[in-house]
Amino acid sequence: MDGFKINRQLLDSDFEGYRLSLDKIAGYNIPLREELLIVNIPSHQYSLQHVKLFASHNHLIQERWNSNILYFISKDVKVYSVCNLPEENSLKGAANVFSLCDNLPSSITREGVEIDLYNPTLTFPSESLAVLCDGCGSFYILETGDRNLQQTWSVLHSETKEYGFSIYDSLSIESNEDSEKRIALVTGHIVENEGEKKGFRTVITRILLVCGSEGLWREESSEEFTAYNVEYVSLGAPDSLFVASQTYSFSPAADDSLASGDVSLKQSPGGDSGPAYVWLQADEDITVTFNLQGFQNLDKKEVNVIFSRNSIAVSVQGRQLLCGDLFSPITASECTWTLADGNRRLEVYLTKSAGDWWSELVSGDSRGEMITDSDVADRIHENLSYLTTDTMENGDQSGRSAVNGQDLEECDLVEVMALAILVVVC
Repeated sequence: MDGFKINRQLLDSDFEGYRLSLDKIAGYNIPLREELLIVNIPSHQYSLQHVKLFASHNHLIQERWNSNILYFISKDVKVYSVCNLPEENSLKGAANVFSLCDNLPSSITREGVEIDLYNPTLTFPSESLAVLCDGCGSFYILETGDRNLQQTWSVLHSETKEYGFSIYDSLSIESNEDSEKRIALVTGHIVENEGEKKGFRTVITRILLVCGSEGLWREESSEEFTAYNVEYVSLGAPDSLFVASQTYSFSPAADDSLASGDVSLKQSPGGDSGPAYVWLQADEDITVTFNLQGFQNLDKKEVNVIFSRNSIAVSVQGRQLLCGDLFSPITASECTWTLADGNRRLEVYLTKSAGDWWSELVSGDSRGEMITDSDVADRIHENLSYLTTDTMENGDQSGRSAVNGQDLEECDLVEVMALAILVVVC
């Protein structure tokens, strides 16, 4: 993933700041006789992942190809088009361009299991095609014609999945190599975690649909990703996918070709998504752990670890896992390493030359994840406890200024959440 850099050529030295304008903003109103279709979150869809997906839904839809046309889906599952007429400074009345069904069911059971239901979504992959998802597990490719004319749309293809989902985006793919039409879809649905990790996760699926010369559509490929707290998903280009979320990873169902491609995702040595290594820091030593599950028939002789006072180099089967200058000097003669868990884990032990606290393991390497020793964490909390006391103090003998909880109240109210941006080139 490319870092964000300031383009100083875009800076205007004459810019004096923004000014508040009291000029009236042009607005057009039109009464809607049709009631909007709004799917409320049922009681069993209670997680933050569900709230994020439902909250990101906009019931007023604007396409990328023509900003003067708006769409909405009525309660009786009909798609209406509203045209803005800039020349006349008015809106053209809502016209029904497609009817799906009389109403959506309140619940759907497939194979004895009740599936999650979502708001219907409408996207426009091209100037003459639309993709409509009913939120109940079915989607439709629609021929719209010239949408300025508000003509009736026709169904080209329909498909039903075993689960409910929403469509984030769709995009038509033009190819000069053959006569086949292609549409890329990116969908999202919520699933419950299995095993000891409780909670829910968002599954993002990129689907490639192909229409051959015979006019029949088929699913050519699909890739899955797992994400948490998804904020934004888009097909910025036909061969790429943009995801903004707190965390993300590849699903085991993802294609190997995609997992080995140009992906801005930090990969662990074993091939699983996540940190390249984990390091546990104590006062006098550091333990670095590498996941080696991706290495086959590993022998101890194929592991090479070189210690020096100011640097370290780690390689397995000729593949370099870590190399660079350490944050602080170590005592090389007291450092060692071992294979554990049936050669599926490599543990490297570093002895600090001084008892200082390291902010990073190798200078400039952000691929690792630091874990603080519990005893050290307790001691840090104890040393900082005076900052969060509810009793006003006048300071102690060390000269540190006292701050009580009231002073920190505003900071405590600020939610800190880091977002990661995943860019996948397919």
